[in-house]
Amino acid sequence: MKGKVRLLNIEKNTAFVPQTRIVIGNPPANPGAASTISDGFSLTALPAKTLHIKSADKDAIVKFVQLESTRDGKRTEADPIIMDDSAAEIPFLLTYDGASVVTKLGSKSATASLRLDDATVRITCSTGEFLYTDLVIEPAPSNAG
Repeated sequence: MKGKVRLLNIEKNTAFVPQTRIVIGNPPANPGAASTISDGFSLTALPAKTLHIKSADKDAIVKFVQLESTRDGKRTEADPIIMDDSAAEIPFLLTYDGASVVTKLGSKSATASLRLDDATVRITCSTGEFLYTDLVIEPAPSNAG
């Protein structure tokens, strides 16, 4: 799976965290439930003032991405990577070969062991407007021959 993602807008209510997440994982047990095993990344956006970051622009937004992994329903996240304003679109690539997921975000990448009987792609968004472009989801080439 590959594509680009960018933030278009965030909700003015700071009680919620604007975030989008894209992962490869097991199908959830129930509609609306999260995968208990997955790998991928999230993009989060917060007003700079919420993070106590001084900016000449009173409406400045801080965007950051995090590689993440979920095992047995417990999510672990890598240290956040702050994106500068020039990174309007963030290119990404996620591949799954039946044994591992490789996640690439620009120049950052991570590989995680992952074995699933049935893999699914999940894209979620919360409290923000995120645009996915050039999105391609296709099965990996078969090694059967």
